[in-house]
Amino acid sequence: MHSSSPHPPRFVPTLTEIVKEGELVQPPPAAMSAPDDRLGSALRHIDRVIERRVRAEVDALVRTVVADQMEGIRLRLHAEFEALVRDAATQAQAESERPSEGK
Repeated sequence: MHSSSPHPPRFVPTLTEIVKEGELVQPPPAAMSAPDDRLGSALRHIDRVIERRVRAEVDALVRTVVADQMEGIRLRLHAEFEALVRDAATQAQAESERPSEGK
């Protein structure tokens, strides 16, 4: 049976090797690129989401602008046709009120 003592052991193994800056071992490129790959993947996903949302927003905006333009065209054409019909009706009434020249 092992009993744990409240005091740490007198001798504790330690790392005593001194590593100079020039002797540092660089991690392999695959280990370094893993976070970059994840970041790149996340950014590509974000780009796709943004592209989809921009297209939806532009589509909605174009629909609104086109609908507004069509309403303006409809109102303008209605006013033009109304003026033409009024002119034609006025001319027809004026001609019908003139005495006939052939009688």
